[in-house]
Amino acid sequence: MASLAACLRADPPSMAVLVWLMLLAAAALAVAFALAWRPALLRLAWPRWR
Repeated sequence: MASLAACLRADPPSMAVLVWLMLLAAAALAVAFALAWRPALLRLAWPRWR
């Protein structure tokens, strides 16, 4: 939500929402590529359940 607030502060609301949604999509794509390439890199971000 902080990223949405930053986008809303920088641009008019219609453009800010578009930029925010594109940033969310880019972040999801980056995580998918990282998981496909080297899943061990994201091991630090995932808590252990033991």
